[in-house]
Amino acid sequence: MKVRLGPALLMAPSPGAGGNVVKLLQTAASLENLATAVYDAARNLSVESGVLDLCTRAAAMHTEHARAFNEAAVRAGGKAQEGPNPKYARAVQAALGKLATAVDAVKLAATVEDVTVQTYVRNVVTVPTPQLRELFAGTAGADAQQLAALLVVQALLTAGQPFPPDPARLPAAALAAGVAHALFPVDRASPADEGAV
Repeated sequence: MKVRLGPALLMAPSPGAGGNVVKLLQTAASLENLATAVYDAARNLSVESGVLDLCTRAAAMHTEHARAFNEAAVRAGGKAQEGPNPKYARAVQAALGKLATAVDAVKLAATVEDVTVQTYVRNVVTVPTPQLRELFAGTAGADAQQLAALLVVQALLTAGQPFPPDPARLPAAALAAGVAHALFPVDRASPADEGAV
């Protein structure tokens, strides 16, 4: 599934517009690369087809997000960030080695999604152009939607329900699980230079 990002989203300030903008974009790309790695690893588990489909779609979405952030970073005079976020890479790599169930994979993916959303919510107001604000806000919205879906899937799987579920057998907790925050906090947001190259 290809995520459509309009041409305005791929615009960035002219080269030399500021190293902090480049760092913000590179850190965002590093988080998207990290998320892609989590979903790729989850797809290698023996999981239900619904979870596998969710991971496949999410990996494609995060690949597109990383591409958009990297294109903007290059346009702003920086380099593309092809690696995962260095702060989280080791911890995520260790967690990936311990994934045994679909619930484990969904919990890890939800944690990474939460960090991406918090980072973009914090950074959307710091970028200098409407196009970059649209990129950060749009990506935050998409990742928040993915986080909500993961929380619902986690609640279903934890309750012993299949995914996709039989609507007649949904537990009440599944209906509320996707609403994690009324407003996204930023206490887990990554600093601007955390994923810079």
